[in-house]
Amino acid sequence: MYQEDIELEEAYRIIEASTKGVTETEEKMLSEADGYVTAEDIKIGFDVPPFPRSPLDGFAIRSIDTKGATEENPAVFRIIDTEFAGDFCTKTIGAGEAVRIFTGAPIPKGADCVAWQEDSVGWDDENRFRTFENGTEVKIVAEYKPWENYSFQGEEIKAGTVVVPKNHRITYIESGVLSSAGIDRVKVYRKPKVGVFVTGSELMKPGEPLKPGKIYDANLQFLSVRLKELGYAPEMTGMLPDDSDEVAKILSEANDRCDLVITSGGVSVGAKDIIHLVLPKINAEKIFWGVRMKPGSPAIFSMRNGKPMVHLSGNPFAALTTFELLAKEALRKLSHDETLRNNMIYVTLGESFSKHRGRRFIRAILENDELHFPKAEKQTSGNLMSMVGCNCIAELPPQDHPYEKGDRVRIFLL
Repeated sequence: MYQEDIELEEAYRIIEASTKGVTETEEKMLSEADGYVTAEDIKIGFDVPPFPRSPLDGFAIRSIDTKGATEENPAVFRIIDTEFAGDFCTKTIGAGEAVRIFTGAPIPKGADCVAWQEDSVGWDDENRFRTFENGTEVKIVAEYKPWENYSFQGEEIKAGTVVVPKNHRITYIESGVLSSAGIDRVKVYRKPKVGVFVTGSELMKPGEPLKPGKIYDANLQFLSVRLKELGYAPEMTGMLPDDSDEVAKILSEANDRCDLVITSGGVSVGAKDIIHLVLPKINAEKIFWGVRMKPGSPAIFSMRNGKPMVHLSGNPFAALTTFELLAKEALRKLSHDETLRNNMIYVTLGESFSKHRGRRFIRAILENDELHFPKAEKQTSGNLMSMVGCNCIAELPPQDHPYEKGDRVRIFLL
């Protein structure tokens, strides 16, 4: 059902309900899976550690052989082997025997504890790499309990444990976890294909000689780069004229090819606001038009062939705001990528703020847990430069008195 002038929270609900996640999956080599979202629970096939191992450098022994050991009456052990991490001792430790062992090495059969090397007689603090030769003796000056300094097989992770759940984005951390689990291939969702377009016959590409009456485009550039930053490089991009037939043709092709189409410009009520004319021409359903937010209030959300299209204002900061608050929500739902969910927190104003002329969303800088605002540039919808150095968007609904230093307000982290 078509709606106009809705609350931001209602816009979220509509986008959430209307957008269906991508269902196609693919298998990726782990080395190429960074930024993809898992399409199934990924389980480890073995215990971690896969064997009992030593958590420290010392001597693998039987605890019973240390009963009553003191500095005055040390327990004497014969060293039968030396084992480093990566080695595997096949000998079984018997009464009065020890294996010189290093951190991470498998604990030999027969041993039920590892004595600290510092508890051995003759250990030299100034020579921490002293070697105990096999066949020689070592004296232990402390009593040990069974399973002391003993890392059990599977005590960190049991075989069959889910190490990375379904619908989880793979970052360098997950990549390391999966690699340690011996997994080199993962089943992931196909990344959504996104098309980004800006409308306006006045727009020119950077680098071209600027003609009278024209301006250089900013929106296509920053929207494309922002999508790349998020991990979803655009499949299609374009600068479109104020011609509803031409725009209809291109958006129809983009919708056929992409999972999400984002446009900027042409959404208000002016003579050149052509998105209203384009949508009927391509049999797209306008779901809502107008969100109670400033800047970006004329935003449109439409659907065609079961796929979302988000139409943003042409003013740069308005386009940025509505991309972050609306378009990114559609991308989150399509991709199953919860890292795209808006990160909203409450912070303290580090200065008073009164002149926002009815604007709800303000460029801001979160620094040392306090919120500040850029000083030099005006907070207008068309001024993108004042966003330089900002790391969040502050929500300051209009009120009949200024916001004071120390007030708590909600922000959206970028």
